[in-house]
Amino acid sequence: MAGPTRCSVAVHVPDSPHAGGPAVYRLFETDNAVGDSIVDLVIDQFTHRGSWVTHTVAVADATDLTVRLVDTGPGSHTVTVDAVSIAC
Repeated sequence: MAGPTRCSVAVHVPDSPHAGGPAVYRLFETDNAVGDSIVDLVIDQFTHRGSWVTHTVAVADATDLTVRLVDTGPGSHTVTVDAVSIAC
Protein backbone atom coordinates (compact mmCIF):
# COMPACT_ATOMS: atom_id res chain seq x y z
CA MET A 1 0.00 0.00 0.00
CA ALA A 2 1.36 3.42 -0.94
CA GLY A 3 2.15 5.94 1.75
CA PRO A 4 1.06 9.55 1.95
CA THR A 5 1.75 11.97 -0.88
CA ARG A 6 3.95 14.97 -0.17
CA CYS A 7 2.56 18.24 -1.49
CA SER A 8 3.97 21.72 -1.57
CA VAL A 9 1.44 24.42 -0.65
CA ALA A 10 2.60 27.91 -1.63
CA VAL A 11 0.67 31.02 -0.59
CA HIS A 12 1.35 34.49 -1.97
CA VAL A 13 0.80 37.28 0.54
CA PRO A 14 -0.04 40.57 -1.19
CA ASP A 15 2.09 43.61 -0.48
CA SER A 16 -0.86 45.37 1.12
CA PRO A 17 -1.47 47.31 4.32
CA HIS A 18 -4.44 44.97 4.83
CA ALA A 19 -2.07 42.04 5.33
CA GLY A 20 -2.00 42.82 9.01
CA GLY A 21 -1.21 39.68 10.99
CA PRO A 22 -1.64 35.93 11.27
CA ALA A 23 -3.93 34.26 8.73
CA VAL A 24 -5.08 30.65 8.82
CA TYR A 25 -5.05 28.70 5.55
CA ARG A 26 -6.95 25.43 5.96
CA LEU A 27 -6.16 22.51 3.64
CA PHE A 28 -8.95 20.04 2.87
CA GLU A 29 -8.89 16.71 1.01
CA THR A 30 -12.21 17.57 -0.66
CA ASP A 31 -13.17 19.76 -3.58
CA ASN A 32 -15.57 21.89 -1.51
CA ALA A 33 -13.65 22.66 1.73
CA VAL A 34 -16.26 21.00 3.94
CA GLY A 35 -15.58 18.99 7.08
CA ASP A 36 -12.37 18.89 9.04
CA SER A 37 -9.21 20.34 7.57
CA ILE A 38 -6.20 18.05 7.35
CA VAL A 39 -3.81 20.84 8.29
CA ASP A 40 -4.05 24.49 9.28
CA LEU A 41 -1.17 26.67 8.07
CA VAL A 42 -0.78 29.82 10.14
CA ILE A 43 1.09 32.48 8.17
CA ASP A 44 2.00 35.89 9.53
CA GLN A 45 0.93 38.08 6.63
CA PHE A 46 2.49 41.22 8.09
CA THR A 47 5.93 39.57 8.15
CA HIS A 48 5.59 38.01 4.68
CA ARG A 49 4.02 40.89 2.70
CA GLY A 50 4.84 40.68 -1.00
CA SER A 51 6.31 37.17 -0.86
CA TRP A 52 5.51 33.50 -1.31
CA VAL A 53 5.40 31.24 1.76
CA THR A 54 5.74 27.50 1.12
CA HIS A 55 4.90 24.56 3.38
CA THR A 56 5.29 20.86 2.62
CA VAL A 57 2.47 18.65 3.86
CA ALA A 58 1.68 14.95 3.65
CA VAL A 59 -1.79 14.03 2.40
CA ALA A 60 -3.47 10.65 2.11
CA ASP A 61 -5.37 11.55 -1.06
CA ALA A 62 -4.16 14.33 -3.35
CA THR A 63 -7.02 13.92 -5.84
CA ASP A 64 -9.07 16.91 -4.63
CA LEU A 65 -7.33 19.49 -2.48
CA THR A 66 -8.84 22.82 -1.47
CA VAL A 67 -7.42 25.72 0.55
CA ARG A 68 -9.67 28.07 2.50
CA LEU A 69 -8.45 31.30 4.10
CA VAL A 70 -10.21 31.94 7.39
CA ASP A 71 -10.07 34.95 9.66
CA THR A 72 -10.00 33.01 12.92
CA GLY A 73 -6.37 33.72 13.74
CA PRO A 74 -5.30 35.28 17.03
CA GLY A 75 -5.83 39.00 17.57
CA SER A 76 -7.82 41.63 15.74
CA HIS A 77 -6.51 42.47 12.27
CA THR A 78 -7.35 42.19 8.59
CA VAL A 79 -6.08 39.51 6.22
CA THR A 80 -5.88 39.44 2.43
CA VAL A 81 -5.82 36.76 -0.22
CA ASP A 82 -3.95 36.55 -3.51
CA ALA A 83 -2.76 33.27 -5.05
CA VAL A 84 -2.32 29.72 -3.80
CA SER A 85 -0.41 26.96 -5.58
CA ILE A 86 -0.49 23.25 -4.70
CA ALA A 87 1.98 20.84 -6.30
CA CYS A 88 2.03 17.12 -5.44
